[in-house]
Amino acid sequence: ESPQDGERVESPLVVMRGQSRNIAWISLNDRQIFTDEEGKWSEKLIVSEGISIMTVKARDRFGRETKRSLQIVLK
Repeated sequence: ESPQDGERVESPLVVMRGQSRNIAWISLNDRQIFTDEEGKWSEKLIVSEGISIMTVKARDRFGRETKRSLQIVLK
């Protein structure tokens, strides 16, 4: 949900938010994260100046995995 791919940010503290459905396991940059009962999640990250790439991976109970990456730019 946020931030959007290619977004420019002013602060090194970035709050990533998203929602997932029908997953058994989810990670952000290879670190497990957790969702609420509705599948929503929110994580704070510190990014360095320039381009940062964040990757969210999710796996369902059958072992199928999906991955989505996005880039943000710290001015």
